Amino acid sequence: MKHEVPYITLWGVDLLEPFTVLTDLMIAAVCFYAFAKLPLKHYRGFVYFFFRWFFFGMGVATVIGGVIGHGFLYIWGMEAKIPGWYVSMVSVAMFERAAILHAKPLMRNKIGNFFAILNIVELATFMTLTFIYVKFIFVEVHAIYGLLVVVFSFELFVLLKTKDAGSRWMMYGVAWAAASAISHAYRVGINEWFNHNDVSHIGMMIAMWCFYKGVKKIRLYSPVNK
Repeated sequence: MKHEVPYITLWGVDLLEPFTVLTDLMIAAVCFYAFAKLPLKHYRGFVYFFFRWFFFGMGVATVIGGVIGHGFLYIWGMEAKIPGWYVSMVSVAMFERAAILHAKPLMRNKIGNFFAILNIVELATFMTLTFIYVKFIFVEVHAIYGLLVVVFSFELFVLLKTKDAGSRWMMYGVAWAAASAISHAYRVGINEWFNHNDVSHIGMMIAMWCFYKGVKKIRLYSPVNK
C-alpha cells in the first residue's frame, strides 16, 4: 500500500483522508460564513471583535489542518501542522477572551481581570508545549479547556444572571463541542474512510453554527460591580 491511510488520486496527485479534508472544509465554510455575517459595523465593542475573529481564525486553521495536515501530510510532514495548530489555539483564546469580557461587567473586576491574564498565560504555555513536542494533544487539551471550561463557565454565569438567549446558544455549542471531543477521544468512527476525525468534525461544525447563533443574540451589559 502506497500510504498507510485511505487516499484518492486526482489528476495524478494523491489526496490522503479525503473525508477528513472535506469535513474540515465544511467547518471552515461555517466559520467564514459566520465571519461574513457578523460585520463590525453592526456590532460594537471588543466582545464582538474577539467573537468575530475567532470564526475567521478557526476557518483558516481548519483549511490548513485539512489540506496540509491531512490531505498532503506526506509532502510537508508533521511540522507543517504547527501553523494551523497555532492559528486554532489563538482563535480559541480569542473566544475565551470574548466570553470573559461578556461576563466581566456582571462580576467583580478582580475576577474578570484574573481570568483575562490567565487567558494569555495558558495560551503561551500550550503554544510552547506544542512547539517543543509537536503533539496534537496539547492543541486538543487547550481547546477543551478553552471551550468546555472557560467559555462554558462564563456563558453559564451570564445565562443564570440574565437569561441571555445568546448564552443559551453558547451552551448548545459547548455541548456539541464536548460530544465532538468525546467521539475523537474514543475514536468513534464508521470505517477507515469516515473515521473518528470525520465524526468529530461534524460535531464541531454544528458547534460553530450554534456559537454563531449565540453571538448574533448576545446582549452587552454595563458594569454592576467595581
